Amino acid sequence: MVALDEIADASRRDVERAHRLRLEGLVEDIRKTIEGPSSAKEKTARIRELLAVQGYRAQDRPAA
Repeated sequence: MVALDEIADASRRDVERAHRLRLEGLVEDIRKTIEGPSSAKEKTARIRELLAVQGYRAQDRPAA
């Protein structure tokens, strides 16, 4: 019989792995966007879009 702690640990590892893979994919997409031929404004818009799809929100930095 499998202990409930073992099941919880396995489930936690699966969730952590899925989260890590999702972040790795996001980083790769952002890297490709940065290396692409578009303008800085287009790159910024694309990166904001990529972040939004993943549930993140990019905020403008306050002017110095």
